Amino acid sequence: MKKYIYSILIMLLLTQPMAVTLANSGPAYWEGHPSTEMMTIASDTPIIVENEELVFDFTNSDPYHSVHGKVTATYQMFNPTDESQVVEMVFPFVGTVIGFSDDEVVITSDHQILTYDLYVGDLISERFENKKRDFEFSKILSTISKEPYSARNLTEEEQGKLYIIEVTPKNEERIHLGMSFYYNGKNTKLITKGFNGYRYDNGQTQLSAWCYQPERLEIFVLGDDIDFDIQAFTDGEMEEKTDLYSVETSVVEVSVKDYLFELLKEADYSEQLTDTQLYNVFAEVLDQYFSRDIGYTTKYDLLEHGYHERILSLVYQVEFPPKTTKTVAVSYIARGTMDKTKTAKPLHTFDYILNPAKNWSDFGSLAIRILTPEQAPFIVDSTIDFGKVEKNVYEANLFALPEEDLSFTLYEHEEIGFGDRIGAKIGLILLVLLIVTIVVVIRVRKR
Repeated sequence: MKKYIYSILIMLLLTQPMAVTLANSGPAYWEGHPSTEMMTIASDTPIIVENEELVFDFTNSDPYHSVHGKVTATYQMFNPTDESQVVEMVFPFVGTVIGFSDDEVVITSDHQILTYDLYVGDLISERFENKKRDFEFSKILSTISKEPYSARNLTEEEQGKLYIIEVTPKNEERIHLGMSFYYNGKNTKLITKGFNGYRYDNGQTQLSAWCYQPERLEIFVLGDDIDFDIQAFTDGEMEEKTDLYSVETSVVEVSVKDYLFELLKEADYSEQLTDTQLYNVFAEVLDQYFSRDIGYTTKYDLLEHGYHERILSLVYQVEFPPKTTKTVAVSYIARGTMDKTKTAKPLHTFDYILNPAKNWSDFGSLAIRILTPEQAPFIVDSTIDFGKVEKNVYEANLFALPEEDLSFTLYEHEEIGFGDRIGAKIGLILLVLLIVTIVVVIRVRKR
């Protein structure tokens, strides 16, 4: 009997982990961000939105983690006055400073591509329920500024000393270079480049770097200068010294702003960003690091913040002659929130903030068209009633803006049934059964 139960246990151990792994491959939850309407900066604009056509096209979606697709909002906008109107508009969206592509968002007026100024706003909220607040009109406007960031711990023209350390091993053996010094983090601020080790012991700071070939290391010093000692070792514990290397040290004076831009040369940031906008992002990050007692950061710490998602605002102008209608459109890529913690297959939810449209002088009709992807062809939940006009195509036609913002969810099946809901829990249930079986078998074998 014991052998029989033991054989069952072996079979479970061989098959169950594979089933659990396959059921849970990839993330179970992947959070997206809301999208929003374009806004008018002036609160007293006379321009009327006669109608808007909003299209969500997911037909070419790559199902990596979450469905994404192209969103196009097309507005018929009318100037009812007898005078020309130059209207300044803003389109906010979630993006990153580093990695943002200039063709990620396309804005047109009567099918002519418009140029825009790119402004960098606040980091996007971590909690999804707070993300809609990031798109509040007043909050967006407060970030649209051409003024340089005012820091507590530095100024853009402040001069610092840039120490350049050129290290050359004398043979094929790698060396472990150590740079030791004392400093007060309140009076001295440091940015390093090329070092990959940091130690602090009894007030002494030691930076280190493995050198397999000639290397250039840098340390930028603001405030009180440092007096450093350089040694090299052959081991990671930095106990076995070696003199099989040469080192040349030079120092130049450079401003904070110039050094930040030198660090950013390797980064892929948009050419639409002005020097002021780019400086503001990284000066703020640098200020935060320097506010800490240690007064220390690295090139990699700074550049990492360029990949953090935040509100980016595109500001542009459209000229409306008297009594004239123009077609203004914006196209971009939207990514939804993927959730397969509740159902057997993932749910894909998209949120679209409609409230900014209320800032126009008047708003007419709204037509919404959703082209669903093959992997999630059905709308199973929505704040607006959609009609299915053909396979993978849903439409809604409204004669006024709805009271609440748009949210809709796509799924593989037309309805979420009991099997869909229980399917998400099967992997967990089987795992619990496996654990119970193991406990029972162990007890049986001990008898």
